[in-house]
Amino acid sequence: MTSALLTPSSKKVKLEEVTDWYLSTYENDPLRWIYDSINIKDGLWEKQEEIISSVFQNSYTAVRSGHSTGKTFASALCVLAFLYTQIPSKVITTAPTFRQVAKILWRDIRKLYTHRKIKLGGRLLTLELFCDDDWFALGLHPREYDINAFQGYHSENILVVLDESPGVSSDLYDSAISLLTSENAHLLEIGNPTSPSGHFYNAFQKNSKYNKIHINCLDSPNIKAGKVIRPYLVIQKWINDRKDTWGENSPLWQSRVLGEFSTSEENSFAPLDWVERAMG
Repeated sequence: MTSALLTPSSKKVKLEEVTDWYLSTYENDPLRWIYDSINIKDGLWEKQEEIISSVFQNSYTAVRSGHSTGKTFASALCVLAFLYTQIPSKVITTAPTFRQVAKILWRDIRKLYTHRKIKLGGRLLTLELFCDDDWFALGLHPREYDINAFQGYHSENILVVLDESPGVSSDLYDSAISLLTSENAHLLEIGNPTSPSGHFYNAFQKNSKYNKIHINCLDSPNIKAGKVIRPYLVIQKWINDRKDTWGENSPLWQSRVLGEFSTSEENSFAPLDWVERAMG
């Protein structure tokens, strides 16, 4: 009941050493792998588990959310779970800025890898977790954003993660989609619904192939419990402050607290919902 993934390895995990037991136990059960392999204080809340399950069950998953609901943490777990249960696999992540790639999603990946319950194997760098030549996770940063950014990363098992997806350019989105050619190919988009246009908006409004997940700050465990039970999630004081500052009718409140697309864009000549109604 052991495998190369469960033993120390500083550089490379050998594919031939991955046991049948390991694959049969975890290949179709990412949550079990996460709870068996990663040390997660206080566990996950229901929306985080929903994100992880959706990524493995659907080819396309889009998550719109208010601030500090744990969506990036869940995405980091998706990266690790996919890499170590879909073998061999490639996981490619990106975001609008280098800071968002390195300091947000990959910070969580590095933290989770470090606080694992078992020794997973592989070599962890700032933006790469390398298991073998055709088996790795990689964070692409903005200077690589050209039409060839995603070329060469095809795999029979592949996951592409777009963090802060509303800010990812349409060209990069199209490049990411071009990787999803195999049967076990998956795309995860996460972000605050800050703009009622673009590919992230279309995923929720116009694209039936996506499994769509919505997270409202008011539904998070700290708010429902009336006290702080998970310090990393949004708290009532922040919501109260935003309500006083923004007001409940503001686009910022709608997108960053309620996780809803605003019906108008700041600095726009005509609100999008007016245009849509006129076209209708």
